[in-house]
Amino acid sequence: MNLPDLRNIKNYPDFIIQRTKEVIAEIAQCQSLSMNSASLQCLAKDVADSIFERGEPIELIITTCPDYSYELVNGKKVFTFGSIGKAIGLVGEEAFRNIAPLVKVLNKYSIHTKITFAYADIEAIDPDIIENMDISTQGFQELIEQSVVSAYLYAKNIFHEGQQDIFCTADSVKMSKRFFNDKEVSAFSEEGFSQLDSNTLTHIYIQRLKLLERMFKRVVYKRKNSSKFNENAFYLSRCEKDIKDHICIGLGIKKERAQGKKLYIVTLSIPHLANFFNYKFEEKSNSKDARHEDAQHEYARHEYARREYAPVINLANTY
Repeated sequence: MNLPDLRNIKNYPDFIIQRTKEVIAEIAQCQSLSMNSASLQCLAKDVADSIFERGEPIELIITTCPDYSYELVNGKKVFTFGSIGKAIGLVGEEAFRNIAPLVKVLNKYSIHTKITFAYADIEAIDPDIIENMDISTQGFQELIEQSVVSAYLYAKNIFHEGQQDIFCTADSVKMSKRFFNDKEVSAFSEEGFSQLDSNTLTHIYIQRLKLLERMFKRVVYKRKNSSKFNENAFYLSRCEKDIKDHICIGLGIKKERAQGKKLYIVTLSIPHLANFFNYKFEEKSNSKDARHEDAQHEYARHEYARREYAPVINLANTY
């Protein structure tokens, strides 16, 4: 990673600036993760605040799927989605292993850090996923809750000695409650998706198709004999949902950052999908009619969506 321009901390005392530069330089050397310049600038500001003992802890929100089954194919772990377990899960293990160097640096400089392990509990209420996994919503949710405990114990095993500033939520900060149940955020993510061009959607479709074919193999098999079922349209709709979910999480992060929280999205999503955490919304026109003025007033309520940035930590995907 290239070191960013740290002009956003220029008003801090010299010793804070120097220490922040040391921290960011060490983080930039972490080979298991990557951050763009904007995300690193956010981190520099938050690190400086933390060294100066200001505000909230730096919170790393690890977004991860449940403990889906997988198999080894040519030495590589590949999801089969044949069942769901109660362990930390393949993505969870990868996330903790790859984020460990960053946590080590933050802990070295006594920077208060919180790790929030956010399972995609919204998948427990997704009818397509429920049908494919042949499990009830309640059963799915209970397994996720057990996975949260597994993740907590796994984190404690990795971040043990000298990690007094590291926390992993044992009660699961549910993604559905934190982001997707926010009506304002959900509505605005729909508006953002409506601005998407078809070429971008097609590109994501091509990149996600093999995963989606494995994830919904049983559902497609059961439905494909119906004259009303269109397999390509089904996979395209699943890509649409993936994109909307990323926009929604990004908006939720921006909204909380606007309130002073130091949140970071930790993800193993493919880069083109991770970009939607910071989807660029189109500006409104300059029409003067009354309805437009109402629309502008409504849009102003979502100023955080345009002005805030949702910093993303991309992890190396080895599975």
